[in-house]
Amino acid sequence: MTNNTAELAVELAFRAYNQGNLALAEEKARQALYLQENIPDAVFLLGLIAKQAGALDNAEDLLYQAHYTCPENKQYALAFASLLQQRGKIRQALDLFLNFKDDVAVLTQIGYIYLNLQENSFAKSAFQQVVKKDPHCSDALTGLAVLEKKDRHFKKYLQLLQQASEHPTAEVWYQWAIYYQQQKYFKRALTAINKALSLRQNDWFYIKKGEILEELRQWKKAETAYQNALEINRYQAQALKNLGAIYWRQRNLSRAEEYYQKALDCGNPSVELLYDMAVLLYASNRKPKALDFYKEALCQNPTHFPSLYNLACILEQVGDWQEAAGLYFNILVLYPKTEKICWRIVNCLQHIYAAGDTKLAHDFAKGWVLNFKQDIVAQFTYLVFQGKRPNAEMVRKYMR
Repeated sequence: MTNNTAELAVELAFRAYNQGNLALAEEKARQALYLQENIPDAVFLLGLIAKQAGALDNAEDLLYQAHYTCPENKQYALAFASLLQQRGKIRQALDLFLNFKDDVAVLTQIGYIYLNLQENSFAKSAFQQVVKKDPHCSDALTGLAVLEKKDRHFKKYLQLLQQASEHPTAEVWYQWAIYYQQQKYFKRALTAINKALSLRQNDWFYIKKGEILEELRQWKKAETAYQNALEINRYQAQALKNLGAIYWRQRNLSRAEEYYQKALDCGNPSVELLYDMAVLLYASNRKPKALDFYKEALCQNPTHFPSLYNLACILEQVGDWQEAAGLYFNILVLYPKTEKICWRIVNCLQHIYAAGDTKLAHDFAKGWVLNFKQDIVAQFTYLVFQGKRPNAEMVRKYMR
């Protein structure tokens, strides 16, 4: 009798869930588990409810429990994999999806995961297998279009995107939104992303909508779009970062820092996020902390020009002339035509020389000349530190 009552409770729970009554669905699922322990369907449903409520830690635990209890259950596995993907646990999600790659929809999803991982050959293989089974699969055709674009085959990219548009899906409209945005047809881009959202609610779609609205200078609507993305995925770092940037533009520094910090707390911060946080901290007169974030950005990408330049400028401002000169020189090596860097190097070397470390200033200037033989500023500076007088022609070039 207890088993039958528990089964009825599960049935009522799913009915309530499908009708959108999450509170009743949760109540009935818990009632079923009270009557009979470890009913996979009840645990699975509680996982779905937790996910919809944004309690992703709890959702992950419950969906894992349902999947672990019945590993052969495709519905459990795919729901768990989708949540892992949403939470950025891409490799774990991929491993689960690969168990069901005979399913065209799952194989398409696998293709997009490989695409996001920059494993383009695997992505292409997955999409081609899908198209071989279903030549009209719009999402797979769109994936192939994106790969052609990555290879700079723009004509083929548009051909495939137009072919996919014969049966447009949310992903097709999303790619058109990206295309129109890049072409600066922002109103068309907004129409396209709205069509994508009418077919599927997706955090990245809302982020794209926010970015397009920013291009149209509709800041309040952009803010709403990013908040919509966070309602779907509260750990959506890009939405948090973009909100921080809106508040930074409004000079609301405390609110901007709050959202940048939330984005950082999501883990695996981008170079751009670390840089933005550093700029904000510097503007808030917290130079030591700003320095830490610039250094962290450079650990991720040692050639990131804005971080290199700003870090060098701060070091120059606080009187760390040697470290600043070294960074400026690195910038000059990476970006040889950056003329203003030469004058920053000169300023640092003058301070080093004036502080009495004439050998260091001399040796640095010598290295500068050896690496940039045609640089008139380097030649002039080296001659001065040698105690020699530059000729009139060099002086004229230097003054220019």
